[in-house]
Amino acid sequence: MFWVTNYERQLLSIAYNVLRDWPAAEDCVQESLIKAGLRINQLKSTDSEFSWLSRIVVNQSKTMLRQRYNYIILLSRYGTIRHRFNEVQSSVS
Repeated sequence: MFWVTNYERQLLSIAYNVLRDWPAAEDCVQESLIKAGLRINQLKSTDSEFSWLSRIVVNQSKTMLRQRYNYIILLSRYGTIRHRFNEVQSSVS
């Protein structure tokens, strides 16, 4: 795909600057390219192609940060699933 060969490094850099995690940045770029491919008809001009793609990457990065934050809040509030399962099992016994 054209976007991958031309923009992959720049998009990866953008995602990493937001997420500060290389594996998460790679996942983010992959998800973003999938979303862009599905919404290619919304691109108004090929002149703004990189700007459009980078905006998708930034938004996807923010979404991933929110999901990570929500996961951390849930873990801090309820502990691990295994821990909660063991608590329920001990209260039932």
